Amino acid sequence: MSVIEIKTHPVTHIIVRDFLDSSSKKKLLNSLLPIRENHLEKGDRVGLYKSFMSENVDLYKRISYLHELLEENPTLNRDCIDILENNIWRDDLRQAYANTNNLLFRTYPCSNISSMLFSQYEAGEGMAWHNDPTSFCTASYIFQFDDRQFLDGGDFLLSGALEIDNFSPEKFVTYSQENNFLIIFPSKAVHKITKISGYRYSLQYFVDYKE
Repeated sequence: MSVIEIKTHPVTHIIVRDFLDSSSKKKLLNSLLPIRENHLEKGDRVGLYKSFMSENVDLYKRISYLHELLEENPTLNRDCIDILENNIWRDDLRQAYANTNNLLFRTYPCSNISSMLFSQYEAGEGMAWHNDPTSFCTASYIFQFDDRQFLDGGDFLLSGALEIDNFSPEKFVTYSQENNFLIIFPSKAVHKITKISGYRYSLQYFVDYKE
């Protein structure tokens, strides 16, 4: 059973432990395996973030935008998208969104514009402090494959700052890497991933709205 917590420090966000039941998680991982093996490409974020990057962090990682990939490859199993999206809108989470006064996911009718990014970090990789200002809200699902465990690092750091210019990481919260863990936060909130040893996997669900 999932454990849902609404946090207000340093910015309103929601964390969910044991997000997926074992059957749903197994189906999601099986759907992602062929994508992991055949459709991950090296993503270069250095050019985008070099203007404020002051840390010695390797910004390269392997990524795949799943909606676009599945549209181009209709024979691939789309459980990875369907299971995540369906569970994000479960009744228990809808209630949590309502309890934040719709600061994150919105429960009233609107047009949901979303994209989903499958990411793989390998040893020595991480992400410097950054934000994603083109989206309204981000849901990041962190998980593990049985054959590729993480060893250390890969922590998620979330700050209360909503602008990257002149950013100073004075107030932030740290979530150590945890299997079957979901965090939902404002996309503009500045955040980072610490360097990892082993592997780190996530599905990032970026959401925007049209009223």
